[in-house]
Amino acid sequence: MYADIGRSLGTDYFHIADQLTAEESDHLRRVREFVDGEVLPVINEYWERAEIPWPLIRSLGKLGVVGDGIDGYGCPPMSPIATGLLHMELNRGDGSLGTFLGVQAGLAMQSIFGPKSGADREAPGRPRRRPTVRGARRPWAGVAVRSGWPPRPAGRTCAAG
Repeated sequence: MYADIGRSLGTDYFHIADQLTAEESDHLRRVREFVDGEVLPVINEYWERAEIPWPLIRSLGKLGVVGDGIDGYGCPPMSPIATGLLHMELNRGDGSLGTFLGVQAGLAMQSIFGPKSGADREAPGRPRRRPTVRGARRPWAGVAVRSGWPPRPAGRTCAAG
């Protein structure tokens, strides 16, 4: 009865298809085919069992679209338009996969690798700043402080190094 619900109808509400580059169209096509062919047929079963769809996440990695436009590090080159279309299509199929990709590529990978443009803008000859994780150096800082556990060591504040 609802076999085709959620499947892409290929609509172009905003008439952008003719403005996309070949690479952007390719990213859109591959993710659309992935969602229609692999995600939609099985995702409801994962929801019913309250399980993370690990096989789909692995397939998403093999699809070659994870990286959110990060330059280098084995990430596929993607424009901001391609990244947005990728997230739109993935969320059409399943919001949890879209959220997973947003956190993995957008939050985690961007925090670690980030856009190279920030490092490239630094003054020549200046050593590049090393990314740091404050929670690793200062276990008394962060979320634990707000929750009150563990208690801070006497005399230490978040500002103290």
